[in-house]
Amino acid sequence: MEVKSANGETFFDYVVYGRPVSTQRVSRGSGRDPKKPSNLPKWRDKVGEAIDHAWITYSQDFFIDPLRLDLIWVCDTTAPNDPDLDNIVKPFIDALEGRLYEQDSAFKEMHLFKHSLEIGTSEGGMGEKLAAAFESKQEFVYIRVTTIKR
Repeated sequence: MEVKSANGETFFDYVVYGRPVSTQRVSRGSGRDPKKPSNLPKWRDKVGEAIDHAWITYSQDFFIDPLRLDLIWVCDTTAPNDPDLDNIVKPFIDALEGRLYEQDSAFKEMHLFKHSLEIGTSEGGMGEKLAAAFESKQEFVYIRVTTIKR
């Protein structure tokens, strides 16, 4: 099944529930090399599982045009240790490399949004997966990949 938006563009989207993990290296003290967060591999696995779940209903088209990424992180603003928005992107695009597109260098445009879970949304016209994620009342990241027509 090919997924198309209202304007006819093909896209792939998925939702990952939970708090994203930053890919930024964490300092380990004086004189020691910083390292990636210890929970990053588990988060990458969770992203992969969400993609596998979404892939089942996708046409499995391979994108060759330049790409656009829309990332919406709906977060619990009362939770501690909020990762920076720009430091959570990489696992979402790396997991689709070779499956939906050849290399992540195909991304020419990225739109990153952070939205409070407490505020909710009243926007109509959002896609089925995004609407269901809001209804869950839990923290999530919504990812949508579309092509940019030349």
